[in-house]
Amino acid sequence: EFDPKTTPSNVGILGNWVSDLPEFHRSNHPIYSHQIAGPLAGRLLNAKNSTTFGNDSIFTKFEKLNARFIMLGCDWQYCTYFHKFEEEALVPYREYKIFPCKMILENKRQTLPVKMFVRNSIINAENDFSLVVHKMQKLGLITNEPLWRGKISSATAVDLALTTREI
Repeated sequence: EFDPKTTPSNVGILGNWVSDLPEFHRSNHPIYSHQIAGPLAGRLLNAKNSTTFGNDSIFTKFEKLNARFIMLGCDWQYCTYFHKFEEEALVPYREYKIFPCKMILENKRQTLPVKMFVRNSIINAENDFSLVVHKMQKLGLITNEPLWRGKISSATAVDLALTTREI
């Protein structure tokens, strides 16, 4: 059961850490929730999300507002934003699936259908976004900085979107 106020993140401690800070607000998407702060938070939090990565999703709003994606010690191959473009292109190795998600919203328990463009389990496809990443690095669209024994990388949503669509 997902409660945006109390359910811990499954993808790292940073999201859990900022959840205690008053300037952060968590989106209510049960599969891809985001911790959001700043003057544009309200515009991001009101995404309709007819599908997880669709035209009214938070992922589309990232592009419209030119958000900056930051990768902390992991490769761009793991950037969830790429899945938005797989749905946009209706790639043949993915299909729509509806997940009945148990949630607590506004102190009410409910089960909501969440439509997501997921990998087809019969097709053994592997994601490889390296062409996009290499082109962006070549054009200087990805910024890399050392961070202790690792690195931090960032790129804008618009640069990722334009490069991905072109390829």
